[in-house]
Amino acid sequence: MAKSKVNKILIGLSAVGPGLFLIGYNIGTGSVTTMAKAGAEHGMTLLWALALSCIFTYILMVAYGKTTLVTGHTALYNIKKQFKFGIPLAIYILIALVIGELLALMGVMGIVSDLLSEGSRLIWGG
Repeated sequence: MAKSKVNKILIGLSAVGPGLFLIGYNIGTGSVTTMAKAGAEHGMTLLWALALSCIFTYILMVAYGKTTLVTGHTALYNIKKQFKFGIPLAIYILIALVIGELLALMGVMGIVSDLLSEGSRLIWGG
C-alpha cells in the first residue's frame, strides 16, 4: 500500500515537475530582482513591459512544448539536426546557457552574501 502511494506521488510529480522547472527557469531570481528594482524606481509605468514579457514567455513555452511533443525530441536536438549549421549553433546555445547560468549564480551569491552581511550586523551589532 505504501509503495502504491509513493508511485502515485512520483507519477504526479513527473506530470507537474517539468512545467514547474520551465516556469522556474523563465521566471528566475534575476527576473524577480529586476522587476522589484524597476517597480521601486518606476512604479506602475513599466507594467506594459511585464505583461509583454509574460505573453512572450507563454508563447515560447507552449511552442517548445508542442515541438517536443510532436517530434519527440528537445528543441536543441531539433536545432542540431534540422538546421544547416545546427551543430555549431547548438554548441553556441549551450555555451550561452552555461554562461548565463553562471552569471545568474553569481548574482544569487551576491544577494546571499549581502543578506549574510546585513544579518550578521543585526545579530552581533556593528
